[in-house]
Amino acid sequence: MDELLSPQKPKTINSSSNQKLLEQNKLQNIISLKLYLKVYINLILYYNNIYPSNVFTSLLNSKKIFNLSIYLPMIRHPRIEEYIEKVIDSFVNDILLISFTTLLEHTYDDEDEQIHYINNTLKFMVELIDIKLIDNVYQRVVTQSFYLDFINFPIDFYQSSNPQDVISVYRENLINLNTFLKMNSCRKNEHDRTFDVKVELPDKFPLSKDKQYDWFYLHKQYDTKQTEDAVNVPLKEMEFNENVMIYSNYKKSTQMK
Repeated sequence: MDELLSPQKPKTINSSSNQKLLEQNKLQNIISLKLYLKVYINLILYYNNIYPSNVFTSLLNSKKIFNLSIYLPMIRHPRIEEYIEKVIDSFVNDILLISFTTLLEHTYDDEDEQIHYINNTLKFMVELIDIKLIDNVYQRVVTQSFYLDFINFPIDFYQSSNPQDVISVYRENLINLNTFLKMNSCRKNEHDRTFDVKVELPDKFPLSKDKQYDWFYLHKQYDTKQTEDAVNVPLKEMEFNENVMIYSNYKKSTQMK
């Protein structure tokens, strides 16, 4: 009887609990995105023999990473690890969560201009580079690139999306990427190789002036020759809802030897 007469919990508590859940979802989804990008980069480096296999380790338990049952090589060179962590943190924290959201939420007087900006995508790229001797000078030549096109990632996506659903999408993409890399792995390199991680930004992207973004493009690059001399292969896309997507692609130079 006492239980029936006990007062109901105030609505403010429910509201507070809901806000806490949203913040937890946001944090978990951001962590998952960073982890996904880390695995994405490492798989590409490993299967393309950018570094010797003994530079990689599988200390991370694959069962704890998106419940994957595949081998997950992780680079263990401190300087390379630091570089990868730095670019991922900068991309997610400074670009995707701040500047890109600002761009999406900004309203313009000119309707056509608004559509033009909204339709621009944010491209996260891993470029594989051969060091070739050309005219007696060693030059860096991009022979392959893997890239992710981020389509319309508003800040509320991280709060409103179920973390397990997000992880499921990443998991399917990584399984597909792993299969593709195994089938197209580069086992023998004629040249020394390295890599770059870059981000291709929409034109007039609202970057903060007090930050230095020396590791990615400041605007979209239009290179007709490069496009004509490359083969593009679409990989498994990631669809979180009808408006929030990541397109995954692979590009290989036809001049690659």
